[in-house]
This record gives sequence, C-alpha cells and structure tokens, in this order.
Amino acid sequence: MLLHKFISRRVGVEIAVFFLLTILLVTGRLEGLFETVELSAYDWTVRLQLENPQEDKIVQILASEEDLNQFGWPLSDQVVSKILQRVIVGSPRVVGLDLYREQPRPPGHEQLLSVLQANKEIIAVYKFGDSKQKMVPMPPTLKGLGRAGFADWVIDGDGAVRQGLLFLNRDGQSKASFALHLGLKYLALEGITPQPGSKNPQHLLLGKTTLPPLAPEAGGYSGNNPGGYRFLLTFNGGENPFPTYSFLDLIEDRIPPEKIKDSIVIIGTGADSVKDQFFTPYNRGRNTDNPYMFGPTLHAHSVNQLLHMAINGDANIITLEEVWEYIWLACWVLFGMILGRTPFNVISFTLRIGLGGLGPLFIQLGLMQKLIWLPSATATCGFFLAAVLATALASKEERKQRQLLKSLFDKSVSPAVAKEILSNLNQVVGEGKIRTQKLHATVLFTDLANFTTVAEKMAPEVLMEWLNDYMNVMAGKVMDHGGVVDKFIGDAIMALFGVPVAREIEGDIDQDVINAVSCALSMGQALENELIPEWKKRNLPEVSMRVGIHSGSLVAGGLGHHERMDYTVIGDTVNVAARLESLKPSEEFSIIPSNCRILVSEAACDRLGGKFKTHPVGEIILKGKSIKIGVHQILGYNS
Repeated sequence: MLLHKFISRRVGVEIAVFFLLTILLVTGRLEGLFETVELSAYDWTVRLQLENPQEDKIVQILASEEDLNQFGWPLSDQVVSKILQRVIVGSPRVVGLDLYREQPRPPGHEQLLSVLQANKEIIAVYKFGDSKQKMVPMPPTLKGLGRAGFADWVIDGDGAVRQGLLFLNRDGQSKASFALHLGLKYLALEGITPQPGSKNPQHLLLGKTTLPPLAPEAGGYSGNNPGGYRFLLTFNGGENPFPTYSFLDLIEDRIPPEKIKDSIVIIGTGADSVKDQFFTPYNRGRNTDNPYMFGPTLHAHSVNQLLHMAINGDANIITLEEVWEYIWLACWVLFGMILGRTPFNVISFTLRIGLGGLGPLFIQLGLMQKLIWLPSATATCGFFLAAVLATALASKEERKQRQLLKSLFDKSVSPAVAKEILSNLNQVVGEGKIRTQKLHATVLFTDLANFTTVAEKMAPEVLMEWLNDYMNVMAGKVMDHGGVVDKFIGDAIMALFGVPVAREIEGDIDQDVINAVSCALSMGQALENELIPEWKKRNLPEVSMRVGIHSGSLVAGGLGHHERMDYTVIGDTVNVAARLESLKPSEEFSIIPSNCRILVSEAACDRLGGKFKTHPVGEIILKGKSIKIGVHQILGYNS
C-alpha cells in the first residue's frame, strides 16, 4: 500500500533524523555553539548548592574603601609591612600577600623587604600576563626562594571564572599558582606533600585525592584549551564562606585571635575602586547585590578546595569521557523523538515536552551533588529539536491517515461517528494501513422487494433518479443512527453498526443492535411517510423493502487495490444478515406482511432488552446454512 510505504519511509526518516541530530549536537558542541548555554546551566547548578557553615581554615583581610581613604592607593610598603607584621603576631600557618610588590612603593620599602625575608610563611603573587595583560614580576627579594605564585586566572568566553589553575608552563619551566603555594605550605604541616597519581603519574595526588587536569572538551566546554593544569572550581560553601575583615579591623584589634592562629590569611583588596574583581557563577549575567567576586576570594576558594580534597578526601568535579557524553546526548534525542511521536494534543504536548526538556537540567542538578558535570543544556536542545521534528513527522503521518479515513468514511458516516473514529485513530489505522480487526458488530442489509420487475418498466434516467431518492433517505437514516454505510449494491444497502472502533463493553454491543433496529424502523417510516407519497405525486412506482439484521463476530479491514481501497467486513455474520433480508415467506414459518419487513436473528433479538415488539418467526435453516437459527420479526417499539 502507498501509505504503508510512506510509513516505512517515515521510520527511515526518523532514524536518519536521530543520527543527524546527534551528529549536529556533537559537532555544535565541539564548535562551541552550546558553550554559553552550557556554562549558564553549570552556573545555575553551582548556585543551587547548599551553603556550608563558615570555613575556619582561611581568613581574608581585605582593604576596604574606608581603608583606602585612610591609607591611599596604591598602598605604600609601609602600610603593607605593618599589616603583615600584625598578622604574623597572630601565628598563622600561611600568609598570602595578594598585592603586587614588583617595585618599591615608598615609604617603608626597606621595612617591607625585612618582613618578607624574615617570615617564610609569607607567599607573594606575580602575574604571567598574556596578550591583553602585562606581566607583573614577583617581589625581587623573593626571587628564587619558591615563595611566590602566579595569580593568573582562566577567563571563559563569557567573561567568568570557573576554573582554577595549579601550574603554567613558561620558558620550559612549570610554575605553581598562588593558591597551590598556599595550600601546599599549609598541608606540609599536616604531613601531606604532592605525589604523582597512582593510575597516571602525570596527575597530581594530594593527600586523599587525585586531581586530574581538566580536559579541553570536559562538561560543557567546546575544546578551547588555554593551557595549564586546570581544574573546575566547586565554590564549596557558597559565594563567600570565609571570615572577612578590613585593614582597620586588624589594626584596631577587632579580629578574634583564634581566627588567625594556625589559619591561612589572605591579604588583598576588597574595594570596588580597585580592579581586582571577577565574574563567577554567582554573579555572571545576574542583577545581584554582589556583581562580582574579589580576586582574594577566588584564591581562597581555590585553596579551600585543595584543602578539602587533601584532608577530607572530597572529590573534584568530574566529567565523563567524550563517548559517554555522546551517548548521553543521543539518549535525549531518542527520548525527544519517542515523546514527539505520541498522539498530539496541545496541552499534553506542552506538558510532556516541557517536563521532558527540563529533565537534563534536573538530572544535572542531582549529579552536581555528586560533582558530575554533563552537557545538560545541549541535551535539552537536542530533546526539544527531536520532539518538534518527531511531532512534525507524526502530524504528517496523521494527516495521511486522516485522508485515508476520509476517503473511506467521509460520505458514509455521521459527524459523531467520524469524531469517534478520529479519537481512536491508532485503533483503526496502523503501520500505514487500515488495521484488520476481529470484532463484534451488527450488520444490516436492506433492499427493495420486486426491484427487478419495477426497474424493467422505467426509463434509465427516471430509474436512476428514483433510486437515488431512495438511497439518499436510507443512507441518511443509517448515519443518523450511528451506523456506517458499507456499500450500495444495486438497490441494496449494507450498513454496519459497531465499526470501525471495536466495542469492548457488552452494553455498547447491545446499543449497536438497538441502533440498527431503530434505523430499520426509521427507514420504514421514511418509506411510508416521505417517499411513497412523493412517488405518488410523480406517478412513480410504489415499493416495499426488506431488512435483515444479525449481530456477531466478524473481521473488519481494508480490502481492494492499493489505489482503490474500501473498508468492509467479512464473516458469517454478514452472510446471515444477507440471508435474513432475502428470506422469502413460506408455509413453514410465519411472517407478517409489511411495507418494511424487518427480520433479526435470535442473537440480535436477545440484545434488544425488550425495547421493541417482536414476532417469533421460527427456527429456520437459511440458504447455504446447515444449522437452524431463531428468527424474529420487528413490529415496532414497545410503548
């Protein structure tokens, strides 16, 4: 069948769409088309993390606007040395100086050199720089002492910092970051030193955790590799879980001594007027009270993450191998196509696709609690595209099915039956063709008595007009009573009740029989009250009609050539109804004469529920049959 071929092609198209969409998603992801939305989804999951109690191993002492108003900017070496000395008195394990001191800033330069040289717990910063930023050297007095680390950050394409750096290679040498220096110095007093990974010696083992470098295509990244030994920042504890104080708090002794003792103290700036701010998942593209994160706080997050991994065995954010990410994307494309193929309804489609589309994001939210990052936004895009395309293909199929049904039933069923058929489309049509079903239905046959004799006496054009008058009225009665006009055979009509949607409830089968008998009575009334009076006026012949009705099991489906297909039924039920209609009077049984003689089988009569006046005709062996069946004549309605 043509439609069957179409459906086969559609399945092939769906398979092609599945692979094409998956390939396009993977290609788009590698080309960076989805990186921005992936990073936005990542930011969302980071922000939804539960905030932990305030961290106690790291303290920030940041110059506020009030401090800068008092001490000026840039801060003199005298102010910096004074701050360092006050901190050292508190016995911290490590002091991180996140202020560039590449050149003297008098007064107090000699005093600062003395403080830096005398206190080995102090780690300073420098900047490698790049094409956009100049290099800022470390304090000359610390050169070669291993007490300075770079403060460079990896800035993503949208301007936010999500990655920490451990090492960068410059001039053939590997240099450690400011955060790594702080962390290792603190951990050394815990007896923890960096080691090569057990599975891969190129990976860093720090205490209880191995920290592999971040792959270029990890998670939602598209393969842009800025270099260095990078790792994803977890921002453990929230936006700023670290105790933070100002310079004046330190100078005026407003910092509890226990906050500084045995901790990592990071000294830097926390003033809006100094350009040491960065966008992070907490504030990129959001209107918040804190539009950015200060550089020292970013360093604190990096150090804190290293400490948690080394001491507590906390895991770092991991990403799956590329092949598993591709399978993840393919699964969501497949899921979208499956949902898109289901019967279309605006409300249910919106709910299915809306909830399904949020699936990758909510799964990612759950996975982030386990520190696993998958490309959820790309999966969501793939799901939506697949669902829309599958829905379009399914809609095209449904239109074809509707056209097929329209060609079969459009002029032979009432609007109510047509609506029922369309509501049960999948039951009637499947795999590109009318489904073949075994069902219980009621068959009505009717024709005109002595039609051949009457027709011989009429001119062809008059005969055709006269017969069409009859057929139009009788076919209308069939449709009025919920039946289907199966076919016209000369002066005969074959009608079906209970098709093409199979009945599953006995009460519905009973109602089909009642509808068929009511239709037959209505046909008789129309013949007597409408047609015969009109024919008399036009001097046309008056005739009587016969009706046979039987209810039982039969097979329904499409029959014919693939370009000329008819819906019909076959089976003994059809034959019995036809034999009842053509039954001739005999001395062996009693039939009451009538302009519309209606004979029903006992199987049909038993389902009428006493609604009609019946006359028992008798047990009869119908033509072509070997077994007697009970036959009853319908005389009218019971009052």
